[in-house]
Amino acid sequence: MPACAVARQRDAGLCYLTAGGWVYDATPFLAAHPGGARAIRNRAIAGADCEQDMRFHSAAARARWRRLRIGQLVACGVVPSPTSGCAVM
Repeated sequence: MPACAVARQRDAGLCYLTAGGWVYDATPFLAAHPGGARAIRNRAIAGADCEQDMRFHSAAARARWRRLRIGQLVACGVVPSPTSGCAVM
């Protein structure tokens, strides 16, 4: 997923995070996050890479995040390959 598409999703009210080159849709998890929705939204708004944050979480939490993974982060203007499993229309 292109980085610029991740930014557009923030503008659309969705909550996408990036961590270690992966894109996660955190929107369905906002209400369940023990630290509160604000903690996730602040990272999404900043557009920061959350890889360090992922390491902080337990193995169970990281497994839960893997289920929210929606694609790989690529530079804007780069078209994902057919095998990448990600396309932005």
